[in-house]
Parts: sequence; structure tokens; C-alpha cells
Amino acid sequence: MKALKQRYSSIPINSILGLLFVLSFSSCHKTDIDGYKQYTILEGNHYAEQVADFRPLQDDELHQSIYFGYECWYDNSYVVHSGYNKLTGLSQILQPHSKSGRIVWQPDYNNVGKIKLSGYVYGADTVLYNVNPSGWFAKPIITVTTGDPFDVRVHRWDDKWEFIVRQHGETRAVWIYADMPHTPLQLEIPYFGGKDAAYYDMSIYIKEL
Repeated sequence: MKALKQRYSSIPINSILGLLFVLSFSSCHKTDIDGYKQYTILEGNHYAEQVADFRPLQDDELHQSIYFGYECWYDNSYVVHSGYNKLTGLSQILQPHSKSGRIVWQPDYNNVGKIKLSGYVYGADTVLYNVNPSGWFAKPIITVTTGDPFDVRVHRWDDKWEFIVRQHGETRAVWIYADMPHTPLQLEIPYFGGKDAAYYDMSIYIKEL
């Protein structure tokens, strides 16, 4: 923590105020016996109910165990606007659409109960290649099974984001190159969409490691 303070001793005042705003909101997660916190996205919403919960300041890396509720797989007949749902990741404080590296998900519509995960970097001025007009770039990682825990790591390096996922003894990693300034990061929580809001209530379970 001392190193973290020294590293960010020259943080702009607007970032400090943003952090204070985040810290001013906190509420209780529902936690099961194994230490997983339940994040529920209600029908018609984008953010999980816990959107205002305390999100710890991070120094470049997160490590979590996650599993999807079975209801997180949905048929493509529900989809109006295809898009990536956001699972977890790191972003600049209060700026998830400016500078962020996240793991995103979509159902594997050809396999019931399977979810496809990708690494995802947001920010038109950060991605160094293949950026689309919306300012983001995604790269497939692995397909996971609903109901079964998997291990995830997200790491910000000087010139890239690293995304690692492990489930059932299989580990996959991808890198997306980006010019990332070393500013404070916060944890991001589950978010549905894209443009579409949640088609019905969905829960995702996350444990910090």
C-alpha cells in the first residue's frame, strides 16, 4: 500500500474526487458459504444491483474465482442487438468506457450451458491496432461451463492488457496491446450489454483471490 501511495502521489484532483465518490457508496453483497459474492442483474437493467458497492483500488492486477448461474446462458432468439456483456475487469476511476481492460461474455448459442469469454479493451486512444469505430477491441479466450467455477486474472502492463482464464484444468491467455497510462484502477462489476438490457434476472458469483 505504501508503494501504491508513492506511485500515485501526483493523481489529478478530479481522479481523487472520483475515488471519494466511489468510496462514499457501499452496500452489502449476498455471500454464500464458499465466500462468493452474488451479483444480480435484474430484468430490464444493465448494471448489477451492487453497482454502488465499494470497489477497491487496484494496482494493475485482479485475481478472482467466478461462476455463472445457469440462467446466464440464453437463446439467441432473445437478442435484439448483439453485444458483449461485461463480466469483470479494471478501469480508471469512474471511467469504464475511457480506459479499461475487462473480460466479457456471450452465450455459445450452439451449446446449451456454455459461455464464451473474451478479453476486451475499451478506449479509442489506447488500442494500438484493429480498433473499431466504437473504440473497443475484443479477443476470444476460452469457453466455460455455467455453474462451474473458473479462475481469472487481468493484468495491466506498460504496453498491453493480459487476460488469463483457467477451468477444468485448461488455461488460456490472450494479450491486447495498448498504451496504458499508470493511473489508479478500480474493480468493475458485471454489466449486461451492449444495447440490450437483461432479458430476465441473472446472477454471477465472484470471489476475490
